[in-house]
Amino acid sequence: MKLKTLIIGIVLLAANVLFGLLLSSYQAFNVWFTSFVIVINTTFILLTQLIPFRSAFAISLSFLYTFLGAVEFILGLVSHQHIYDNGYVIAVVVLIVLQVLLAVLAFGLTKKNQ
Repeated sequence: MKLKTLIIGIVLLAANVLFGLLLSSYQAFNVWFTSFVIVINTTFILLTQLIPFRSAFAISLSFLYTFLGAVEFILGLVSHQHIYDNGYVIAVVVLIVLQVLLAVLAFGLTKKNQ
């Protein structure tokens, strides 16, 4: 499953970059932003498979990371072309921090109950 997750992440990243090259309305900033989102969320999903979480945490975090990744991707698509004073970038950063906190909390609860 880890290899499949990695392959899916690489395919999504390649498709994103290809669309960035083919579509004139898909600006470079948005391509980089959405590519970053794909890499971060693929990493989070891989971590849920590598870290020994309880199975319920691993399954629920994988679904949650996939959903939040889709939300972050959409925010990256509609984002403004600059990083400063950009509410979309701030929203994605907040969502990534939430993902990190959920992973730390799930890992802590898994370790505590073992």
